[in-house]
Amino acid sequence: MATLSPCHHRHASRMPLRASRRVWQAIAAVAVLCGLCEGRFGIAQTPEAAGPEQDSVSTSDGVGLALWYYPSASEEAVATVILVHDLEGSHATLEPLALGLQAAGFSVVAPDLRGHGDSTTREWPTGRTDTLEASRLLKADLEAVAVSQGGRVREQARLRGDLESVYGWIRRTARSDQRLDPSRLCLVGSGLGGTLASLWSAADAAWPPLASGPQGGNVRAVCLISPVFALKGATIGPAL
Repeated sequence: MATLSPCHHRHASRMPLRASRRVWQAIAAVAVLCGLCEGRFGIAQTPEAAGPEQDSVSTSDGVGLALWYYPSASEEAVATVILVHDLEGSHATLEPLALGLQAAGFSVVAPDLRGHGDSTTREWPTGRTDTLEASRLLKADLEAVAVSQGGRVREQARLRGDLESVYGWIRRTARSDQRLDPSRLCLVGSGLGGTLASLWSAADAAWPPLASGPQGGNVRAVCLISPVFALKGATIGPAL
């Protein structure tokens, strides 16, 4: 795990992340962490990458999530990075980092978490539709972002939160796109996003293996930018 610039003011990490020294520190941290996992060091030199592709996915509790995919310009990515934005942020606040990682040879997936950006609608089985607002999210809403449990078979899990649903999208898309590797993930979280990324990484590691092979342990590295230990009742403690 890499940690960059702990935040001393709880609102400081909500500022948009610009293409600054911190962005390149994060890119270097991800490159080194993933390089250590794969026995490689340094940042790959790749051709110019294509622009992001937008898609969507739904959680088990009916939240529609918008996500952006920044494919590596290489035929096979160094690793797949999931970017997790801060409270009251969006994928756009981390886009400079996404573009930098993409240029360095990574494939990047950046969702708008529930109540943020373009992910503000929840549809219930009864047909009722709710609007989610970031400022009104409670502890249970935030913890739902990182949940991955229910049953023994992961693909049939009853509870699939935001990050688990994004992982499912990566797993399905990887069947036809070799630039994505669901077994070689790096999570980069900003502010409270670091807390949620850590909680989901722990949930990923907790899935028991099946006779056919492992179901979890796909996260090879976690990089936290100005992490928040606790906010609105959600805490990184259990993951640590």
